[in-house]
Amino acid sequence: MSTSASQPALEVKRPQPIPRTRLQPIGGSGKSVYIMFICLALSIIGALASRSYSKGGMAYLVTNAPGANIQVDGGFAGATNPSGWAEFGRLPYGARSLQLMHPDYEPLSTTIGMGWFSENRFSFQLKPIPLTLTVYAAPGAEVLLNGQSMGTANNQGAFVKAGVMPGDYDIQVTLTGYSPFHIRRHLSPKFEQIYAGLNISQERVRQMQEEQRRAQENAVKVQQLLGRAQQQFNSRQYQAALAAIDESLKLEPGNVAAQQLKTRVVQTINILK
Repeated sequence: MSTSASQPALEVKRPQPIPRTRLQPIGGSGKSVYIMFICLALSIIGALASRSYSKGGMAYLVTNAPGANIQVDGGFAGATNPSGWAEFGRLPYGARSLQLMHPDYEPLSTTIGMGWFSENRFSFQLKPIPLTLTVYAAPGAEVLLNGQSMGTANNQGAFVKAGVMPGDYDIQVTLTGYSPFHIRRHLSPKFEQIYAGLNISQERVRQMQEEQRRAQENAVKVQQLLGRAQQQFNSRQYQAALAAIDESLKLEPGNVAAQQLKTRVVQTINILK
C-alpha cells in the first residue's frame, strides 16, 4: 500500500506597508519660516531707512529778510529769495546750527531740530537796523519818503532824519521854483546819504528874469526920485522932497541914501517949526 506524504500548505506573506515619510519644510517648521521672512523684511526696511536717514531731508525756512545769507553748521547753505524764504534738500537730521546774516538786519544764530517724521518748517523774524538818512538839497527843500513828508532842509540845505527803517523808498525833494527831485533807492545802514541836485524850473527862470528887470527899472526910478528930492531940498521944498523920498523907499525899502536924506529933511522941517 502506497502512501503519499502530505505536503505542507504554502503560506502567503503579505508585503509590509511602507511607512509614509512626511516632508519637512526647508529651514524648519512653517512658523520658523514666517519669522524668518519677517526678520528679512525688517532688515530690508532698516537698511532702506538707514540709507534714507543718512541722506537727510527737506527743510523750509521763512524770514522777513529777502536776500539773507544762510549758514548751516558753519557752511554756506544759500540765501533767501525775494520773498524771504528758502528750502534745502538733504539736510542731515538732528540738531543743526543755523546762522542768518543780512546787512540791513542784526545777525541771528540759533539751533534747529531736523526731525525724520516732521515737516521741518522754520520761521524767523530778524531785527532791522535803523539808519540815519541825510539828504543834501537847497535850504527849505521838503523831503518826502513814499509820498509822506519827513520835513525840510535846514539853512545849510541838509535834511537829517534818524530812525529810518531799511528798505526800498521813493524819495522826493521839492522846493518852490525848482523842478522836483525824484529817485527810488534802497536805504540801508551802509547807504544813508543822498545828494538831491535841484534844477531851477523854466517858470522860475522866467520869474527871476522878470524880477531882475523890475529891479533894474526900480533902481533907475529910485535914483531919479532921490535926485529930484535933493534938488527940492536945496530949493527948500521940504514937503515935496519928503514925498519923493517916501516914494523911492516904497520901491527900495533898504536904500541907505534915501533913509539918510529923509533924516536930514525931517530934521530941517522940525527946526523950522
